[in-house]
Amino acid sequence: MRQADDLLADLAMVYAIYSADLPRPPLLLGHSMGGLVALRTVLDGRVTPPALVLSSPALRAHTPAWLQRLAHGLARVLPNLPLNNGLPADGTSHDPRVVAAYRSDPLRTAQVTPRMADFIFGAGAACIADAASLRVPTLLLVAGSDRLVDPSGSRDFANGAWATQQLTTRFFDTLYHELFNEAEPGRSQVLKQLGDWLGRVRV
Repeated sequence: MRQADDLLADLAMVYAIYSADLPRPPLLLGHSMGGLVALRTVLDGRVTPPALVLSSPALRAHTPAWLQRLAHGLARVLPNLPLNNGLPADGTSHDPRVVAAYRSDPLRTAQVTPRMADFIFGAGAACIADAASLRVPTLLLVAGSDRLVDPSGSRDFANGAWATQQLTTRFFDTLYHELFNEAEPGRSQVLKQLGDWLGRVRV
């Protein structure tokens, strides 16, 4: 990341290019940090999909407030300093095969830069603050036992967006972060909720 909104600009550009070859705009689905980026991009008006699906969006972190303040300071002086992200691999899923695949994924990194961390903290708080401006039909899928992101952020966003009548929220109290890769029967329960919602929304 060179600028704080690079990811938002990238998503808007890719969505526009991809949509240009389709008869109608596609829905937008974002998971974890991707969910944060998708939601912030929609709330900013950079992208207006016919529907939005958010899975375990990173609207709030388990990171202590003092460490968030430190990341904010470092983002100004050492923005690209590689730091351990502290995310617990065994908190991704109850399925040990998913955990093993996550740990061995060559594209996975256990590091984060201060600039990236500061973006996550700031954009998450901004999404919650702007929840009442949601104008796109949205399904919010929340892992109640998430150890990678703090599900209270999704709860606060849901409370703020309630009056818009655009948000459908589904909480899965015992499930971990990777809702679409959870152990059964959790995974099937999540996919059923997604399928039912898509059947009610015109996309």
